[in-house]
Amino acid sequence: MIKNLKIETIPLFEKIFIAFLAAIIPIYMVSVDIITIGKNEIRKEIIESSNSKIDIYMNSLENEFYNIEKLENKLINDRDIVKLSRIKGLPSAYDDFSSYYAIQDKLKDIQDISKYVMEAKVYIMSQGKAVTSDSVEDYRSDETDKLKKVVRSYSYPFGYIDGDIYIVVSPYFLTNEESEKIDPKFIISIKISKDELKKGIQAFFNQEKGGVVLLGDSNGLSIADKQNEKMFPEFYKYVAKQNKIGNGLQLDKLNIDNTNFIINKKKSLTLRSTLIIYEPEEKFFNSLRVYSKWLWLISLLTLIAVTLFSSWMRGKIVRPISKLVSAFKDVEKGKFQISVDYNSNDEFSYLYKRFNEMVTKLNTLVQEVFVEKIHAKNAELKQLQYQINPHFLYNCFFLINRMAKMEDEEGVIKLTHHLGNYYQFVTRSSTDEVQLIKEINHAKDYTEVQAIRFNNRINVEFEELPGEFENIMVPRLILQPLIENAYKHGLKNVISDGKIYITFNKAGNILEISVEDNGNTLSEETLTALKEKLLSNDNTIETTGLLNVHRRLQIKYGQQGGLNVSRGKSGGLRVTERIVLRGEDKNV
Repeated sequence: MIKNLKIETIPLFEKIFIAFLAAIIPIYMVSVDIITIGKNEIRKEIIESSNSKIDIYMNSLENEFYNIEKLENKLINDRDIVKLSRIKGLPSAYDDFSSYYAIQDKLKDIQDISKYVMEAKVYIMSQGKAVTSDSVEDYRSDETDKLKKVVRSYSYPFGYIDGDIYIVVSPYFLTNEESEKIDPKFIISIKISKDELKKGIQAFFNQEKGGVVLLGDSNGLSIADKQNEKMFPEFYKYVAKQNKIGNGLQLDKLNIDNTNFIINKKKSLTLRSTLIIYEPEEKFFNSLRVYSKWLWLISLLTLIAVTLFSSWMRGKIVRPISKLVSAFKDVEKGKFQISVDYNSNDEFSYLYKRFNEMVTKLNTLVQEVFVEKIHAKNAELKQLQYQINPHFLYNCFFLINRMAKMEDEEGVIKLTHHLGNYYQFVTRSSTDEVQLIKEINHAKDYTEVQAIRFNNRINVEFEELPGEFENIMVPRLILQPLIENAYKHGLKNVISDGKIYITFNKAGNILEISVEDNGNTLSEETLTALKEKLLSNDNTIETTGLLNVHRRLQIKYGQQGGLNVSRGKSGGLRVTERIVLRGEDKNV
C-alpha cells in the first residue's frame, strides 16, 4: 500500500529548508556587507579624527608651557636678579636701579610669550620688593609665605594658591626638612589664567553636548567650565579605575546619569594632567545613523520575508499537524467515530490515511476487548472491597459476651453502636465510592471499637480534615485497613502508650493521607520486603490489608495513586496513600 502512495519528488521538509535559505541568506549577506564594512570604516575615521584633534591640542599646550617654563628657569641664573638678591636694603647705585628695569623687561617677555600667563613676578627677599612687568612694590609677607610653602612642597610644575594656578621656582632645591630652615633669596612666580585656558579648550573643541576637562593630580592642571566642573567627581572615579590611563590614546565608554558618553583621553606626563573629551555616544557616532536606517530597512524586509514564509509554512505544515493533533485528542476522549480528510499529496497524506485506519481498528478493539476488561476490573474491585478480615467480627462478639457477663451495660451500648455503624458501612453495596468524610467517620467507628477492645492502651489521633476535601469521592474502605494494620502489626506488643496518627497533606494534585504508629518492631528487612510487594505487579500475591488498598487505589487512579511506606518520625511504620484530585476535584 505504501508503494502505491505517490509522494512528490522533493520531500516537504527539504522544500522548507531550501525556501528558508533562499529567503534569509541574501538578506544577511547584504546586511553584513553594509553594516560591517561601511559602519566600521566610518567609525574608524571618526575615532582617528578625534585622536588627531586631542593629540594636536595636547602637544600645543605642552609647547606653550614648555616655553613659559624655559624663560622662567632662565631667570634663576639672571645676573640682575642674583645681584639684587645679594644687596641688603635698597640699592644705592644707578646701575642697581637699572637692574629692576631689566628684570621688568624680561618679565614682560614671559607675559607676551603666551596668553595663558596672567602675571609674572619676582620676589627679592633682601629688598622686600616684588617686581612685575610694570611695577616695583613692597610685597606682603603672607603672599611670600604661601609661595614659600609651594616651593618647599616641590609642587612641580604647578602649584595652587587660593584656587589660582602658579608656576613657582626658586634658586635652591633642598629637602623639606632643610628648606624649613633656609629662606630662598628670591622667588619667581607665574600666575596662569584659568579663564584663558577654558577659552582655549572651548574654542579648540567647540563641544555642543558633552565637554572637555583637564584633569590633573595635586601638581597638574585641572580646568573645566562651571558646567563641566560638576563632572570632576565622576571623571576622578573613572581615572582611578584605569591602570594604564595616559599610555597612548584610548577610547572608552562611561555611563553618567543614565547617558552613555564616549570618552577620548590623553595624559601628559609633562603637565601631570589628563585631557578628557566626552560626548554622548549618539552624537559622537551621529554619521553612522545612515547605517542604522539601512539596518531598519533590512529588518523590515526580513520581517516581510519571514511573515510570508511563516504563512506558507502555516498552510503546508502547521494546519495539517493541528488538525491531526485535534483528531488524536478526540480519540483520547473516547470518540472513535471520526475521520480526517486531507487533499494534498505529500507525507501528511500518508499519516492521515494511516490515522483513519488506526481509528477504525481501535474502535473494533474497544468493542471487543476493552469493554470486557473493564467488566473484569470492576469484578476484581468488588472482590477486593469485601475481602475484610472476619477475625475482627469474632473478637468483637467475644468482647460483647465478656462485657455482658460483667454487666457493663454502658460499654455494651457504646460498643454495639460503633460496631453497628462499622458493619453498616462495610456491607452497603449500593455504591463503590463514598465521600471522604464518611470514609473517615467509618475509620473513627473502627478506632472506637478498638479503644474499648484494647482498654485505651492504644490512642488514635485524627488530624482535622480540611473542609475542602470532605466531599471528594473515594473508593470505600481505603483508610480503615491501614489503621487495622497498625494495630495488628506495628503495636501488637505494646502494653501502654501506643499511638496512631492520621494526617492529611495536599501535594499538587495529590491528596496524601498518612497513618503512622510508634511501634518498635519494624525492621529494615520487613520495610524493604513491604516496599517490594507494593512495587510488584504479580497478581498471585495475597491481596489483603495494605496490598488490598494499594491495588484498589491503582485501579482507580493509575500509577499516581496507591501506597508508599516509610519509617515514621516516631520509629514505627508510616503508610501514605495517594488520592489523585481530578476533574471536579481540581478546585479543591
